[in-house]
Amino acid sequence: GARCAARGAGRGATCGFAVSRACTPAMDSLVGKRLARLVQQVQLHPARSLAGHHLRLCGSAAGAPLPYSKVLIANRGEIAVRVSRACKDMGLDTVGIYAKEDSGSLHVKRVDEAIEVTSSRPGPIAPYLDVEGVVAAAKSTGAGAVHPGYGFLSESAEFADACQKNGIRFIGPRAETIALLGDKVRARELAERSGVPILRGSPFMGSAEEAEAYRAEHGISLPIIFKAAFGGGGRGMRLVKDQAELKDAFERCTSEAKTAFGNGAVFFEEFLQDARHIEVQVVADGQGGVAHLFERDCSVQIRNQKVVEVAPSRMHPDLRQRITDCAVRLVQNCDYRGVGTVEFMVAGELSDPEARFVFMEVNPRVQVEHTITEEVTGVDIVKTQLKIAGGAKLSELGLPGGEGHAASTLRGSAIQCRVSLAPGGGPEVTTYREPVGEGIRVDAALYEGGRPSMHYDPLVGKLICFAPGEGDAAFQACRERTLAALENYEISGVNTNKHLMRNILQHPEFVNNEVLLSFMVRHGAALNSVAGSAPAGQAAAAAKKVGGSTRREEV
Repeated sequence: GARCAARGAGRGATCGFAVSRACTPAMDSLVGKRLARLVQQVQLHPARSLAGHHLRLCGSAAGAPLPYSKVLIANRGEIAVRVSRACKDMGLDTVGIYAKEDSGSLHVKRVDEAIEVTSSRPGPIAPYLDVEGVVAAAKSTGAGAVHPGYGFLSESAEFADACQKNGIRFIGPRAETIALLGDKVRARELAERSGVPILRGSPFMGSAEEAEAYRAEHGISLPIIFKAAFGGGGRGMRLVKDQAELKDAFERCTSEAKTAFGNGAVFFEEFLQDARHIEVQVVADGQGGVAHLFERDCSVQIRNQKVVEVAPSRMHPDLRQRITDCAVRLVQNCDYRGVGTVEFMVAGELSDPEARFVFMEVNPRVQVEHTITEEVTGVDIVKTQLKIAGGAKLSELGLPGGEGHAASTLRGSAIQCRVSLAPGGGPEVTTYREPVGEGIRVDAALYEGGRPSMHYDPLVGKLICFAPGEGDAAFQACRERTLAALENYEISGVNTNKHLMRNILQHPEFVNNEVLLSFMVRHGAALNSVAGSAPAGQAAAAAKKVGGSTRREEV
């Protein structure tokens, strides 16, 4: 679907670190040379200490007028609707793009102007990945800036570079930064330089035999996991538990990486078992200002795709400070600009202040789950992107500020359920009613009479619920509210995964903060087949007991 777009396809670039090119698979020569030059432009800094530093954020929320008045949204579906709303709130005109197969999508109806994009390559996804076509659409409509959303071209250094060369502001990091962070081997080296813990691993591997020799020489025990060096979105990964699996895993990973990302380069890392996925939301102005908006727990995943997310995680405050300090230090050291997410794996209990954690990657874009961070901090992340792209410093954004490097304080707990199309059902949405009420928000791309396309990502809506308070009490109140909202989220005519969401929220491991990345592997079949939901009346009654502010995205 949308998120299988090339993460800067063909990026085999060097970046100021010592790099061996001998085992980097071949890439498209023109794109590769261009991106190599981009990465070489990155200004890397010595590791910086955060000791004794406190972030001071002040100034007017209004700030200076933006240097652009029209934004082309280079995406589709719910995120295009979300970006369009933020733009309109700020008085910006919006342009949407669509492939001919996607002309009935809701995002086309929510922009001021829509233009069809085409591609010389076949298929309904190709137009959204066509750099020349999307840039041409921006120029022909007079858009001064492009917001890429997530997926598609959002992590394409080539696209960011093309926008810059055509006088269009790319609402995201600089092209050279995207190229650096999209190369997972170079990103690991950046993390290590920044004093951020990483897993033991390899450089680029040219063959299964080379990988086994490297593993043996460096004493890296199984299990290991092969990863696409230029991949993302949970694709291009193969776990090796036994030496007999190594050759097949290498070949499959290389093939998938080549197909999905345009570059077959792979490396391997030791595999951290029984871990959690914790990610830190960062924001930086590219002018020296860096802050964080706390973290999210994204450990509920199906085949490396997130399903339910929680903010903040239920972790020890000292562990939170260790992780967020690492995230801030890493993005400081590559002159990051915009919003982004630094992802970690955490082993052990989140209640342990000394729990081990290791760096995974940086996603240099807005995340699907940015919504729950907005709810618990009160910071509009998309509007923040728009302002930073206009040249604003963090001190000019009106962010509330917090302790250490936090750009805000925490005001409660939030949960996001990703509502996706499921097999079966009809082609048309016959009933569509969103839940409403205190602390309930829906970001979606469905409407009655709509015919969602299976050509794209099956994600069609995000149910986001918030409850004020602190710690586990706020989380449990939010969980009950989310259950009630799911019961009142009416979608018929098409099949969705609502029953799965309901069952996850009620599972003892989710309730008791015990979810690991293996959760859906161990329980997925049962959660998909058992009804197991609390009566709607009970859930609704529980939710009414929780106070809080109302926020809902109209779509």
